[in-house]
Amino acid sequence: MPRRSAVDTMKTPEHDNPGRKKIFETFFRFAAPILVAMPDGASPSEIENALRVPYIIWNALVFDHASGTHDYLTRVRETIAHSHPAIAITEDLIDRKRRLFADDNFLIGNYRVTKLGPGEINLRVEARDPYSAIEQQDKANNPMVGD
Repeated sequence: MPRRSAVDTMKTPEHDNPGRKKIFETFFRFAAPILVAMPDGASPSEIENALRVPYIIWNALVFDHASGTHDYLTRVRETIAHSHPAIAITEDLIDRKRRLFADDNFLIGNYRVTKLGPGEINLRVEARDPYSAIEQQDKANNPMVGD
């Protein structure tokens, strides 16, 4: 896997996913505003924790797209309604996903960050099909679905 750094991310042009980039590249670019704000000495676990917000926003938007609702994003907004900084970050990420990654409608599954050296991280990301995830969730909530 190629080495990536916050500096590399800042040099990446901001447009949709030309040539269908790999999932880790897409998620890395999407989360770039969060990653560039991280201190140089951030540990892999600190970076993974910081990526939770972009992960949640990305997946909420993809679930809403796949289900034809706004339920997931509504839940996210209700959860953070008490925090003006969280609202601002969330709305910025929502706008970023819609502007730059509108055609990327896969769920982000597990992700893992490892540190390669000072200022360099390796990000491994798993892509998932949102329709399969919704079907599994429906079956768990109602065992009669899909029989």
